[in-house]
Amino acid sequence: MYLLLLQFMGYKPAYTVAYIFGIVLGFLLNRLFVFQAHRGWRSLVLYPFVYLAQYLVSLAVVWAWVERLHMPASIAPLFAIFITIPLTYVMSRIVFGKRAGSA
Repeated sequence: MYLLLLQFMGYKPAYTVAYIFGIVLGFLLNRLFVFQAHRGWRSLVLYPFVYLAQYLVSLAVVWAWVERLHMPASIAPLFAIFITIPLTYVMSRIVFGKRAGSA
């Protein structure tokens, strides 16, 4: 989507629209296929915070990788993904988990 949008707009709006699209797509895929459950409006409201937390943690990992460990910036995002995938899964599981008392 990002590459397609670059044909029509600058990289900042293209990235923003693609990122928001990714959040919406992630919400739908997680709700329908991964967890097969949701908590109504609660999951819809809380889900963007999963991505906010993911972004902040990955930013901290990239910063530490480059600034503190003096490792190459080119591979820092890969290390951040390695760290944030389990975090994102656990947080998404909390957001989409079954309500108390439901089986």
